[in-house]
Amino acid sequence: MRPRRAEVRAGSALAPRGVRGRRAGPVDGALCVGDAPAVDAALEVGPPADGGAAFCGGALALAGVTPFGPFAPDAVSVEVLLPPQPTLRVTLAQEPPAGTQLTFDVPGDAATGAFLGAHDVAGFLEGGGVVMPVMVHVDVTTATPATELDGGPPGAASASMSVVVTTDCGSFSGTIDARYCGAEPPM
Repeated sequence: MRPRRAEVRAGSALAPRGVRGRRAGPVDGALCVGDAPAVDAALEVGPPADGGAAFCGGALALAGVTPFGPFAPDAVSVEVLLPPQPTLRVTLAQEPPAGTQLTFDVPGDAATGAFLGAHDVAGFLEGGGVVMPVMVHVDVTTATPATELDGGPPGAASASMSVVVTTDCGSFSGTIDARYCGAEPPM
């Protein structure tokens, strides 16, 4: 079977804001046969020691193999994007800022601001300057609705979800429990 090519360029309207890189080429099949990192329990993560405010911490129990090699994120960011439709922007990273990164958006209900339920969304894996679209199935089990964000103390709002990511190497899954890093208006 011939590897697929990604059709999204970093920086295009389809790529998440801030994603930079070049178009993905054919997937290196040798990367797909590596062993996935083992996940025995949730990894508690906080902001990186370098003060990277983009990652606010939480608990991650997610790992697998991507076209860029094994992926076991050690940083998480959940940010709320506001009107026209509330959106949770989730970013998982391994050894940020240079390592592999997965970003996806979970749409909220425009009337209630709720994010709960199952969502099938497009996401983006970034590694080595290459951006690749992936499918992400997200089941949000708890989440502070966007309508309840009132400028309270940082970290007071949070979300819990299970995630299944499909790549050219198969799929991987796990759970995320994370505090919201903040809320920002759309660009």
